Parts: sequence; C-alpha cells; structure tokens
Amino acid sequence: MGNWLQSSYMARKGVAHGKAGKTHELTVAKQCKYNYVYGPYAKPVLAIEPGDIVIAETQDAFEGVIKKESDK
Repeated sequence: MGNWLQSSYMARKGVAHGKAGKTHELTVAKQCKYNYVYGPYAKPVLAIEPGDIVIAETQDAFEGVIKKESDK
C-alpha cells in the first residue's frame, strides 16, 4: 500500500490498523445484476474482512444505455 494509507486516520483508528488484507475485484460480470439499494433488502455479493481492499466496477443508473448526449 502507498504511504497515504499508513498515515491515514483509517490506519490509526480502523479495525485493521492499516494492515492491508486480501484484494477483491468486484467486476460487472461477477455482480450479474444491480440492486440499486443497500441494506437488508439486497443479498450480499461479497464477504470481506477488516483490512481487505475492494476494487468495484460500477455502472451508472442507466446501466450504460446512454452513450452520447443525444441518447434518451
């Protein structure tokens, strides 16, 4: 991890104390569909531990349908 993490508030006060864990990549393909909600209404797609790093690939609210300004 870069120096920013070691000197961050998260490193000093977080559960993992700045120790980087496993890196997870959550791609569009792995997610399969989007729920657009957080909380008890959406099933988890990933389980992580304190210190784990998540790289998330996301779509906008239109799921990539709008490509240029003239699209409606």
